[in-house]
Amino acid sequence: MTHEARNLAEERLATLYSHLLAEQAAAFDRATPQKAIDIVGRELDNVHQAWQWAAMQERYDLLLQSIDGLGEYYAATGRNVEGEERFAPVAQRLLNHHRAADAAEQLLCQHLLNKLCHCLIWRSKLAEALVTAQTLTELAQTTANHEFVARGLVYWGKTLLELGNNGDAERRLQTALTLARQLAQPCLIGHVLIESSHVFRRSANQYKRAMPCDICVRWSACWTTWNWPKPMGEQRSRLRLTIIYQMTKIYQMTNAKVATAHTQLQTNASKMTDQQLLQTFWQAPPHRKLRELWRQSRSI
Repeated sequence: MTHEARNLAEERLATLYSHLLAEQAAAFDRATPQKAIDIVGRELDNVHQAWQWAAMQERYDLLLQSIDGLGEYYAATGRNVEGEERFAPVAQRLLNHHRAADAAEQLLCQHLLNKLCHCLIWRSKLAEALVTAQTLTELAQTTANHEFVARGLVYWGKTLLELGNNGDAERRLQTALTLARQLAQPCLIGHVLIESSHVFRRSANQYKRAMPCDICVRWSACWTTWNWPKPMGEQRSRLRLTIIYQMTKIYQMTNAKVATAHTQLQTNASKMTDQQLLQTFWQAPPHRKLRELWRQSRSI
């Protein structure tokens, strides 16, 4: 096979697997991502070869198609070392030439930095994660990409939380939530809310005192008063139950009379269907505040 023929064959394969990752990316936001994990996992060697070829050939259009699906696969399977190894070199190359980069390359760079933040935090590389999150936020601000400004602030806040700076972490997350609400992106809003819950639970655990009213009301006010888009289907259902699950954990951490409730929910939530989550919620000991939250959430 000639060099030209080999290169053409590699391009076709890279295009094929880039499309595969693009098709599966949305599945990771749904309630049951296992099918997408299995599909990508079966083709992982080919996916990696396709990524390597596209990176070497600077086919940033193919990398942009691939980044969400591959990044979500790494996150779902805990392959954070592989994620850092693949995303960091391409991101650094684009950052070195970002002034001359076109819009597509700048967008790819922001996607890469977003996924890289996740990998670095989970690998406890907090100093690098903080710099990466700040770089993402600043780059997104330069290009007026408000979604990635919000995502950068989320990881910035999450890193600050891990470093023990709860106050600054909360401020970053509140700003991210404001942007996410303006963009009307339910998945992004849910992501910010979940990270916000970690800040509040950490604060409750740190001070070891009951503080459900002020914290939970502040957090729940972020979503109960907003006019959510209705046609969300499965995403709406999962997000609603995720919010309830997180709120339940806040109440438990703050000693709000539900310390023995929802044990099964805590241990098995990631494996449950929406119907099982709902059934477990109603089987738990009744609590007026939680029931009130459920009634409010039904309007989402």
